[in-house]
Amino acid sequence: MASAQRSEFVVPLHDLRRRSHQRRDVTIDGTIDSLIVAGIELDGRHKVTVRVVIESVADGVSVAGMIDGRWQGPCNLCLDQVGGTLDAEVAELFKQNPVDDDSYKLDRDHIDLEPMVREALALELPLLARCPFGGVGVCERVPTQLTEPELDDSAAPDETTIRGGGDPRWAALDAISFEPTGPQDAEN
Repeated sequence: MASAQRSEFVVPLHDLRRRSHQRRDVTIDGTIDSLIVAGIELDGRHKVTVRVVIESVADGVSVAGMIDGRWQGPCNLCLDQVGGTLDAEVAELFKQNPVDDDSYKLDRDHIDLEPMVREALALELPLLARCPFGGVGVCERVPTQLTEPELDDSAAPDETTIRGGGDPRWAALDAISFEPTGPQDAEN
């Protein structure tokens, strides 16, 4: 029987649990497998860095600090591959008998930080990725309709309004006029 691979984010606690309020600084560089949210993924070519302070408290162990990583994914306009950094701040409690989702599982002699790391980084992944220059107007693959808005000729010289190919579902609203059309409208 093959043994399960142990996480790189497991921290032994044998010296920390002897007395309450014992602290230890921990830095871990490790990898997280297959973390993808809305097409944006954690960049597996770079390690995730966890810098936390672990403290023994009355009902478990508290973990507070920073988690750094890198993400990659397609720009939502031009589809070129883009990426960036992730910085997640954490302050979590590990208990032997966690209730609901208010804390993480604490084993007798160690804690596995990986579930906390995965959750914190997943919450920091962007939902929409953009090129570093904003995508619109710089990327040559973005259609010109998105980069060069047309000016409405009927606008007053001091106002500028943008006229574009509007949403056809709202086309019926173009027929509405707010100009007085008859004697009754002129009085109101």
